[in-house]
Amino acid sequence: MLFKKMKKYDALILMLLSLTFVGCSRIELVDKADISLITDWSSRGENVPIPNERVLHIAGQTLTFQNDTTRLPALLPGQYDILVHSSSPFLQVKQGVVTAVLDQGKFPLHLDWFFSRFDSITYENDAVQFITAQMQQQVRQLDLVLEPMGSSASQIEKIQVALTGLTTGWDLKHNKPLASSTEVPLSFIKQPNGTWMASIRLLGVVGASQLIQGDISFKKGTPLPLSVRADLSAELKDFNSNKHLPLRLKAAIETPTEAGFTAIINDWVEVNESGTAQ
Repeated sequence: MLFKKMKKYDALILMLLSLTFVGCSRIELVDKADISLITDWSSRGENVPIPNERVLHIAGQTLTFQNDTTRLPALLPGQYDILVHSSSPFLQVKQGVVTAVLDQGKFPLHLDWFFSRFDSITYENDAVQFITAQMQQQVRQLDLVLEPMGSSASQIEKIQVALTGLTTGWDLKHNKPLASSTEVPLSFIKQPNGTWMASIRLLGVVGASQLIQGDISFKKGTPLPLSVRADLSAELKDFNSNKHLPLRLKAAIETPTEAGFTAIINDWVEVNESGTAQ
């Protein structure tokens, strides 16, 4: 009888021990890393403001923050891809690619400044880390300045041209333009010194050809509109690098005294804001 009771007690003890071990296996014993992200904006263009809102993507989570330092979510040890970028109503980010929000089906003429950083970080047990993300400016400003020459220069009423060979988006993970291209109309405005200038902000160029095509119209229709052609491929071949530096190109254009002319602009010169060649 005693032996039978002992067997019952042994069975009860074994059952309790097994329950205890099962319970222990569900307890989280790992102290997760405490990681803070610091966004560094020092590599932005002169007079380019720091964005107010930033967006963070990590491990399937998306977080929005405003401060230069933010704590990353607690995750198990391992390596994780991280993408942080600024926020803009005129640009959208999906699956690591930023594209422009089209305006009535057209590429917007003036993009907001946009920044991003993609990297991989390692979570380690009990680690307390501060990680710095050097933000990259992904939108670059291009200024084109035309200096009309000839007897009809003062009679110019409008310059209507388009620039081709522009990328429709930017791959933030691989830091390269999308293969698809578009063209954007350029709005030239007459300056006090008599030149005409168009300013545009772009994500980048794509392909081997960037062309300007359009017309110059004159007051009272005299002379007749002048066709304008220019190949900026050589001048823009490095446009996708050093986006924090604005690029200003200037060229002279001869205006006609009679109809039937096409102006081919070849001699572009990089200048600073005062118009001096660099």
